[in-house]
Amino acid sequence: MSQRDFRAGGIRYVASEIERMGDSLDLSESVIKQGLRIYHQILEQDIEFARLDDLSALCVYATVRLHQEECGATFREVAAEARIKDSRLQTVSSRILSEAGVPLPPPRPETTLKTTAEELGVSDEIDILLDIVDSLTGRLENLAPTTIAASTIFAGQYLSECSYDVTQSEVSNVVGPTEVTIRNEYTKILKQVYQETEYTIEKHRFEDTEHGISVLKTECSLPPGVVTETEAVLEAHTELVAGNGSTEAGVCAAVLEANQRVDDGRPDLSVDDLTDVVHVTNRTINEYRRTLR
Repeated sequence: MSQRDFRAGGIRYVASEIERMGDSLDLSESVIKQGLRIYHQILEQDIEFARLDDLSALCVYATVRLHQEECGATFREVAAEARIKDSRLQTVSSRILSEAGVPLPPPRPETTLKTTAEELGVSDEIDILLDIVDSLTGRLENLAPTTIAASTIFAGQYLSECSYDVTQSEVSNVVGPTEVTIRNEYTKILKQVYQETEYTIEKHRFEDTEHGISVLKTECSLPPGVVTETEAVLEAHTELVAGNGSTEAGVCAAVLEANQRVDDGRPDLSVDDLTDVVHVTNRTINEYRRTLR
């Protein structure tokens, strides 16, 4: 076979693969045609590539990103359909599309939510989750869109308006970010929900001590004296929330200690009152209180 015949055969193969994957991923005809145009743009610039399957996969991935408002396919679904690893698709897409001058819009967290909701069993709450993401616009710009989507899904189960349960592992496996990333970021989502929306958080998680004091001040009607004393207790006992400690338990222990120290206008506050508001057990709070004695 001549080099010319080989190249012609390769061109036909990649074009047929783009059409096959487009059909399997339920892409519209116009979206598939966009993928073919990207393919020809790459060929015209004589950009080097190692495998034909890489080329067909990145063309489909690029057109899905360009039409993400109407396409339901995820990055992982494209890679699976192309029979290549996620990491390889990411690498070849970044290099070849950059060389070809094909700019891709950033992925939107709303798109990720819509495409992963059914697999994670949160379809009934998708409107609530989309509303939360909308309220986050411009507030968490340092987070990747997939991180926002994953953290929002995990945080959503703490709302009274949502009735699903998911683990960090389940969300990570479907959406992409690591469990550590989700664990570190979802409290930021809850903080924004608490401050910026009308949704009710059934059991709070605290992003930091300031957030925790703010939540308990509102939910438990803490007077200014108790708030001030709580801040003093936390400042004097940094071990309550330092390192791998529980911010929730540490702040709750500090509030109970502060409430005992204030003489005037203090509320009748018990450990049970706090566990009704915060996602932490009586036992954990009491363990933290013992460090103050």
